[in-house]
Amino acid sequence: MTAYDHWFRMEIEVTGTTNGRASLLRAMESRGWVVTVLEGEDGPRQAGWLVEAGVPGARWRSEEAIRHKVMELTKEAPVGIRFRLQEPITSDAVPLGHYAVRRAVHLPRWCAAVLLWSKLFDTGRQLFLDPGPDIDARAAHESTRLLPGVTAPPSDAVPRLLGPKADVSVFPLRHPVLSRLKRAAAVLLLLALALWSAAVGRHHLTSWSAWTFAAALTGVTGYLLGSMRAEAFRHTSSSTRGKETRGGIVAAGAIALLSAFIGAVVPGRLRLLTLALLAIWFVGNGIRLLLRSSNWRTTAVWLLPALLPLLFVLLPTLGFSLHAYYMDAFGLNQEDVAVSAVWRAVADTKALVFMTGPLIAVAVFGYAWHLHIFRGPGWFPVALAIFSAAFYSAVLLFTQQVGHPAAQAAERAKAEARSGRQPAQYFGIAPHRVCLRAVGEAGWETSQPIDSHPYLQFPSNGDRVVLWDLVTGTPLSVKREQYRISNSTAPIC
Repeated sequence: MTAYDHWFRMEIEVTGTTNGRASLLRAMESRGWVVTVLEGEDGPRQAGWLVEAGVPGARWRSEEAIRHKVMELTKEAPVGIRFRLQEPITSDAVPLGHYAVRRAVHLPRWCAAVLLWSKLFDTGRQLFLDPGPDIDARAAHESTRLLPGVTAPPSDAVPRLLGPKADVSVFPLRHPVLSRLKRAAAVLLLLALALWSAAVGRHHLTSWSAWTFAAALTGVTGYLLGSMRAEAFRHTSSSTRGKETRGGIVAAGAIALLSAFIGAVVPGRLRLLTLALLAIWFVGNGIRLLLRSSNWRTTAVWLLPALLPLLFVLLPTLGFSLHAYYMDAFGLNQEDVAVSAVWRAVADTKALVFMTGPLIAVAVFGYAWHLHIFRGPGWFPVALAIFSAAFYSAVLLFTQQVGHPAAQAAERAKAEARSGRQPAQYFGIAPHRVCLRAVGEAGWETSQPIDSHPYLQFPSNGDRVVLWDLVTGTPLSVKREQYRISNSTAPIC
């Protein structure tokens, strides 16, 4: 059963036959919802229900999503419904005091602190107590209380507080709207602080305005983080709230300094690698949200077509990669040329990056489902249009960024070789302009090599050498031991 993030209490009026209402009741209960038939409202065609229904995903638009899901369930049963009341179900449980029980340590304070930090003296018992003014006394009593059928705990056991202290009995409830606004503002300010600090470090800005703006962002972001943490634990005392605020400012300052250091020290390629890792996380998290918000069948419907373009690169028999396009300009295959595994991985990775457009679209679907954007009718044509646009964009990018550059690099290599220069290396393939001299009974394939003009030699394994004729533009293969091969930049050999 799907894990629900938000629950709502709904009073609905169900109209229909007894079998139809029973079918709708089974459908709701199969989803883990709690349905209570209101007393005194049963009739032959109408009944009032109180439904506690859950919905996965974000809080935003979850009210509309749960109503849409109820309407979907009514389509499976011949009934009609009318909504009377809907309200969110919020937890008002008071956080408990958490203690770990340990043996007493009769040592100097500085030495005892180190031993207690190592947890060598912990007995393994943990306490979860209701808050109140006598919580410390109750924790001391529970530390040595004997349980039936269990070995007696040590008599010198004392409680050790874990987390914030629950020392009051009444906690104020959090305001749901303000809490959500604080969370959204904190995320945006954290992103702005990281980007601004990275820009300050990268461009070595020393003006007072840049640092003042960074300090102001740090202070506001830290205050929001501390306020959110204080609300999470429902702290009431001003001293505790001040401690959480200072901790939030320190955390925001650490993020700012780390971002500035990355912008100043990390080179551009590593920054690109960081962006690539973030993109991988974005795609993976989107697919996870799609699977979590829907089911594995819906995820497979979109994920399997998105993985098909990747097979064109990963399967060696298809050969959609940089090396295939490069060698095709010389009339050769990937099997004719020896390329190291590292360069093959680099070339395939570049090709895969431009074929992940459908996967990015699937990730976007996951975030849309999580935010309840694709919960209404008519979402499938919109999703299909987005997926098709992503697919064709990936094919276009692959052609423009993989196929054409590889073919152009091959043409440049031909021009450089014909003008007497050694061609540049291209993703692990380094062709050499060479001359041949027969040293014995020569053997060849496809055509006989001519000693008077040079050839392009490609790296190869085994006892055969793969060549490309600069004059006729045809490939050929000769035995390595039958020819003496030397580099040449002269027009003739």
